[in-house]
Amino acid sequence: MSQIARASIWTGLTSSPAITRYLSTLISAAIATVLGLAALSLAIGGPLSKIDHLGQIPLDGDYGFYRNYGDWMSREIQDRDILYNAIGQSIEHARQADIILLGHSMVLWGFDPAQLRTFERKHGVKIYNMGSAGDASGEFLRRVVTRWQLKPKLWILNADDKDGNFFDVKLEDQGMSGSGSAAQVVRHNRLKGYFTVVIRNTRWRIQQYLASHLPAPIVSVLLPGPGLQLWRNIGSGDLYLDRMPHYLDDTHNPSIDVKRDQNCPASADEIGKAKTFVASIGGTSALMLVPYWGFCPLRVQQIAQSLGADVIIPAKTAYTSADGGGHLDRDGARAFTADFLKDLERLPSFQAIIQSRDRPSRSSD
Repeated sequence: MSQIARASIWTGLTSSPAITRYLSTLISAAIATVLGLAALSLAIGGPLSKIDHLGQIPLDGDYGFYRNYGDWMSREIQDRDILYNAIGQSIEHARQADIILLGHSMVLWGFDPAQLRTFERKHGVKIYNMGSAGDASGEFLRRVVTRWQLKPKLWILNADDKDGNFFDVKLEDQGMSGSGSAAQVVRHNRLKGYFTVVIRNTRWRIQQYLASHLPAPIVSVLLPGPGLQLWRNIGSGDLYLDRMPHYLDDTHNPSIDVKRDQNCPASADEIGKAKTFVASIGGTSALMLVPYWGFCPLRVQQIAQSLGADVIIPAKTAYTSADGGGHLDRDGARAFTADFLKDLERLPSFQAIIQSRDRPSRSSD
């Protein structure tokens, strides 16, 4: 066959609608494959040998932390999906803890991680901070605990009533909205929880890229939020707050000014709810109260007495605060943690942990 004939046949084939559609489909598939591989790489977020979960955004390359908060477009939090759906290793680390701290953001802001880790080494115990920011009640955490059957030797509950009672049975949510709200998270099945975490991480990566590469006037329009970034430690639950300017302020933050009447007894209703809560999570519970503007020792002491539980309440409230008395700053957290740990060492329920560990096992006959 002559070259002229071959060229004529080829021209006829390539001009047919079927071949055109085939070539378009092939090109589209190739482009989709490239984009899919790029998206997968973005979603994975790091070496598979290091990541805790798909899309994890580490803290400066440290995969012991995951990015937990973002607010470029709206306030979004990651740990609720991670804890409720046991994504990654966070729940497994909590399962290994001797002591678990429960409460909302005051518990996350109130403790100095370095002192907690030193205390762990001193006494041979593990402490996990399971505070959940934005929760006005402990109901979401109660569901996490009962879903995964966590059984530490000691629960320490921050029994405050700031914005809502910790022992309330409603999913009170003061911090988040949309897919990150507690009420939405508990409706997710685990598969949807995984997808939500991956999509959120991917969105945060894209937002961070845009914020870093676009001119400031454009960023202010596309991403109007402050872009606050917080990370959470997978092994201990500690929140990394050192990129919050007010939290780090060493000289200007005032001490907490308690504005509440100290004649503030516990009601029969909250005592009843506290009994139900403690019975639901099982084990041994102690109560604490992280200082804030609405600090009220009387009600917590009365609840603890009704429960027959130990209680840790600091003798002072003059700890510095990052936000006018709602949360402690770094210096306040360091001072409070030192006082808290001294009291914890003397607590009968903590001493029981030490004694049970040190007691020699009885050999079988």
